[in-house]
Amino acid sequence: MRILKPKIASAVLAISVVLAGCGDGAKSEATVAKAAPLSIEAVVASSKRAVNTVNVSGVVKATEQTVIASEVSGKVVAISFKEGSVVSKGDVLVRLEDRDLIAQRERINAQLKLAQQTSDRLSSLQKVEGVSRLELDQALTQIEVLRAELSLIEASLAKTIIKAPYSGTVGLRSVSLGAVVAAGQSLCNIRSNDLYKIEFDVAEKYAAYVKSGMTISFSNQGDTIIRNAKVIATESAIDEGTRALKVQAQVTSNIGILPGAFVEVQATLGGERESIFIPTQCIIPQGRKKFAVVAQNGVANFKEVQTGQRMANEIEILNGLQLTDTIATTGILFLKPGAPVRVAKIVTPS
Repeated sequence: MRILKPKIASAVLAISVVLAGCGDGAKSEATVAKAAPLSIEAVVASSKRAVNTVNVSGVVKATEQTVIASEVSGKVVAISFKEGSVVSKGDVLVRLEDRDLIAQRERINAQLKLAQQTSDRLSSLQKVEGVSRLELDQALTQIEVLRAELSLIEASLAKTIIKAPYSGTVGLRSVSLGAVVAAGQSLCNIRSNDLYKIEFDVAEKYAAYVKSGMTISFSNQGDTIIRNAKVIATESAIDEGTRALKVQAQVTSNIGILPGAFVEVQATLGGERESIFIPTQCIIPQGRKKFAVVAQNGVANFKEVQTGQRMANEIEILNGLQLTDTIATTGILFLKPGAPVRVAKIVTPS
């Protein structure tokens, strides 16, 4: 009996394995070819009238809302409002210590009185050429300087009395009696009590459809009541960071929602068109791409699609599908490109 050398034996074994593998692959392909097609339900792509409807989050804001701050440094000697109370325009909210300013005013008034007497005397003497015109002019200039200083003191005194800039509701105070505040330090907040406004952002592609006077609807999160507002203004340019346009809408009724609350905004921005809509469950996201399975000639074809606006149960297809395409609605997770399929039922989108 002839014994094969080790190298020859290894080659023979490798060829045998390859031949065996080829046989298994042929059997596998035959098995796939003979596999029963997956039974699915599907919809037929059809068009419907579509408009640019956006659903975004917005925030409720008071028409006017201000942080009340001191313009000068000083000690708080009086707080004349109750937290959460309604105040009228011009009501005193906080008073600061003003005794030093009052003393300065009295000193300036005394100096002004003396300067006025001196000016009157020099004026009489200048008529008979008892003094030069220069001396009289210097006395008159001194009066003007003292009057300017007095005006400055009066302005500083006015700043020690902090008043409500408009009628509204005052929030929580951030200072107490006896506290020494710095210029610019916050004392409290005030907001107007008239109708509120809604502020929200609209994507750049819809910016051209936003018009002043158009009506938008909104609802408070967790609330089923739908309220309306009218667009009153937009930002002058698209935000470079968010690529969105900021919009403000005036509420047309008392909404009973506090400023700062988030709301869901729905705006119909026009731009009507015929477009294809399919059920949202037909979309298969894969990374940044989206696909839909089209049953064609008994085979599953995965087609990349570009989507538009999303509705309650349907999503708009901007590109990738054609009218009358049969799109799978069930069995999507079990399908692979080229897999055999059988449409058992054509469903009508709800």
